[in-house]
Amino acid sequence: MTRLVLIAFISLFVFFACPSKKAGSMPYNDLSAEKVVSVTVQLLPGKKTGLSDDEIMELVGILKTFEAKKPDNSHNDMGGQCTQFTLEMAGGSYETVTLFGRFIILNGDGYKDSDEILSKLNKLAGAIFSRANSSTESIVLYPRNPNVLRVGSEFCIELDENQSIPYRWEYAISNDILVKPSHVVLDPGTNISQMPGSGGEIRVFYFDALGAGECQIEMAYKDIRDGMADEVVIYVVVIED
Repeated sequence: MTRLVLIAFISLFVFFACPSKKAGSMPYNDLSAEKVVSVTVQLLPGKKTGLSDDEIMELVGILKTFEAKKPDNSHNDMGGQCTQFTLEMAGGSYETVTLFGRFIILNGDGYKDSDEILSKLNKLAGAIFSRANSSTESIVLYPRNPNVLRVGSEFCIELDENQSIPYRWEYAISNDILVKPSHVVLDPGTNISQMPGSGGEIRVFYFDALGAGECQIEMAYKDIRDGMADEVVIYVVVIED
């Protein structure tokens, strides 16, 4: 009798102390824009683009209201195009939110019956791709020599980054009145093997030229564990009317 009571007590403890993180939960209730390093949205198969800070805040606001009800993974037996948001988190982990038909798929687990959230996410993705398609081709900056640009132009900095080690590129702008960060994209580059430590990824930082003048952008390759920089690259931008 004592053994049965003990088993029942342990079962109740596990039930209440370890609630499900899926059915009936709000997995992104504690998500904030500060916890997100960058976000890309991609049509699979198809093109990919990054999100601006305002678009990341809108995405976070939508995800915070999502309630993960009963999982439904019948999407595994279906085919077709889908839209995938990939969130790079401050701790180095990644979250994927995929839109497929009436499914919202979180890191591989599918959920239905969330038409309102699905509609908002699809609308946001459509606006992002519309913005990306209407923008002109970005100018790639080079270090050392001054890069001469026009006011209103978009430009970018491309740097190699290895996702399997705890180092990430961070930027510092000398004059944020002249230059404004736009969005960040992680491209797979030439990394075919995908072996741990192989590297080959490319981090692309996009910026907008707002006003005439000279500005420096410092790119530091920092250890995310202690913030110490292993490498620093300086880019000089001269913006003309």
